[in-house]
Amino acid sequence: MIHAERRADEQSNCVWNSTDRSVGCEAFLPVFLTGAKYGWFGFVLPSSVLAIATVAGMVLFTWLTVLGVQRLRFKGLEKYEHLVVGAVFCLLGLLIIFFER
Repeated sequence: MIHAERRADEQSNCVWNSTDRSVGCEAFLPVFLTGAKYGWFGFVLPSSVLAIATVAGMVLFTWLTVLGVQRLRFKGLEKYEHLVVGAVFCLLGLLIIFFER
């Protein structure tokens, strides 16, 4: 039983690490490698561009989402907001229990 639990932990760590590493920086790696011959400037400039573009993208998509949500009419749901949130949390809890087995 202990061996099976350890194996499951190792598999989940492997999946977590592989997805964590491939999220965004992997595509930017050639830019960093090309800039390496220019020293610190070749590192700081691409890092700054990546950071500014990331924050700008987050702000843009959040703003677009807010504009889209404002067009929807949720007046009817506002009265039952606490029930909707509770139901979503219960559903998430059940999904976690289901997928953890």
